[in-house]
Amino acid sequence: MAELKFIFTGTPGAGKTTAITSISDYPPICTDMLTTDELQDIKEGTTVAMDFGEFTLDSGERIFLYGTPGQERFRYMWDILIKGGLGLI
Repeated sequence: MAELKFIFTGTPGAGKTTAITSISDYPPICTDMLTTDELQDIKEGTTVAMDFGEFTLDSGERIFLYGTPGQERFRYMWDILIKGGLGLI
């Protein structure tokens, strides 16, 4: 069966981790760490590498869900995660 890749991206606090957690058939892999910069005033933790989840359609196709880190200093991960992606959310 086919495997499709969708990437969730946006600023810190946009809801990327929440969206993947809501959609995934399994508990997602999250790389959240405690926030140590000016983002502390907004949220306690932030994604530092990626989030990953997946779900399977009734047809058997697997959909892989990747969430990019929102902070600019982790921008290098965006370039890695978007390779082979079918859609950007």
